[in-house]
Amino acid sequence: MSTLWSQTITVSCFESESPYHLYCEPEGAVHDLEPGDVMTLTFSGSSPHGFEISKVADGVILGRKGDSDVVIEDRRGRALSW
Repeated sequence: MSTLWSQTITVSCFESESPYHLYCEPEGAVHDLEPGDVMTLTFSGSSPHGFEISKVADGVILGRKGDSDVVIEDRRGRALSW
């Protein structure tokens, strides 16, 4: 896939928040965010497309709306799966 487009977003859990889950759709990966955690997600691909963020009782659902490569890194620099 030739990369002509890239978008980066940050998902965080502030120190004053309760832990919650980040659900990555459509693949279904789940990541736990503890207070102080920060995850950076970079979407890239051959053309722009959107993503959707939805709040659920125990976390946040982040759904990508197109075919893209996704890289997730946490605050400690670990690469996580989408």
